[in-house]
Amino acid sequence: MRKFRIGLILAAMAVAAFLPFANPAPAAADDTPTIGTEMFLPTSYLQYYKLENPYAICRYSDAGGDVVAISHQGKIVVYKNETFLAMDISDLNNTVGVPNLFIYRNFLLFSASNKLFYVDISDGSAFTRKTLDGVTCSCFAIFGDSLCVATNSDINFYDFYYSASDLSVTELPSKKIERNNVTNIHLSKDGYVYYSDQNTDIYRKDPEDASSPEERLNAAETIEGIKCICENPDPSDDNLYFSCTNGIFSFSKATGTASEIVRSSVKTADADISSVYEPQGICIVEGKLWIVDKYIKAVQEIDLTDNEFTEFAITTNSRAVNRLNDAIDITIDGDKLYALDENKSIVVINNVGGIRTYNRIALPEAATAFSAG
Repeated sequence: MRKFRIGLILAAMAVAAFLPFANPAPAAADDTPTIGTEMFLPTSYLQYYKLENPYAICRYSDAGGDVVAISHQGKIVVYKNETFLAMDISDLNNTVGVPNLFIYRNFLLFSASNKLFYVDISDGSAFTRKTLDGVTCSCFAIFGDSLCVATNSDINFYDFYYSASDLSVTELPSKKIERNNVTNIHLSKDGYVYYSDQNTDIYRKDPEDASSPEERLNAAETIEGIKCICENPDPSDDNLYFSCTNGIFSFSKATGTASEIVRSSVKTADADISSVYEPQGICIVEGKLWIVDKYIKAVQEIDLTDNEFTEFAITTNSRAVNRLNDAIDITIDGDKLYALDENKSIVVINNVGGIRTYNRIALPEAATAFSAG
């Protein structure tokens, strides 16, 4: 997922009389046939993988590159070495993606049918699914070498025992928490376990102190219908992050307040990836929040420094704001580049100080050339 400078080669075309703005200033297609622009393009088909009923996502990044796993209907797809590999789990009867995915060392773990499965993904040529013996769970979380799992009646804790070719766990009964109806769980870098129940309330407890009380975090007034809880690996960020029915939120452990990152938009037939509609799984790597949106079947990225969408998305959605299907004419006006797309629209690329923003202008009918100002 790198940025490439591309040249858009366009034949000279007559300028049509179509003027998309009032009081136009003269600006016609540049006489130079090649126009360079640092548009964000995929290095592989990562950004164009088709997802059906996607749910969970996990991502790991190191010097060897990115490893991404995404669950969707009947499959888990693993992106590694700039290639997608699909793992068939249709026998588990998942009409939507499995709800939990984690990468631990060279293993991918996921929960389904009240079991915890793991797969060695180091090879990539074939995936052999195994069941983690002695573990029953509806959801789970991993931090370091620790595993916590929730069942219908309690939260249990384990330590991993790892070898290069296999994985096992040792149960830690002294940490067991009796708790019903846990639907989401997160094992935090601060040592606490955070979880939500069917009433969307958020709780935390210290698993090292069995006598410590369960603490309710006062965020339910803002957060509705929690789908996933995650955390920034950066030690300077003390927030928890939630995907919810009504959007994506952060929760400050220091102040005990929730803040909106992005609010869910009203679902429409022409929804695009500049908004979230039905957020599901989330994860954070290098200050970037990745969101799985079930409604638009896409994975989006938000930069947590400004809570703005970046130019990256995994989608086949043709209405992506920075997607050009077939640019047939281009006009430059100052810091703006206008690209006429065959899909009855103009994509406006505003490049100021190296920061690019995008806007798509729908046209009432197809055009073959244009001018702008």
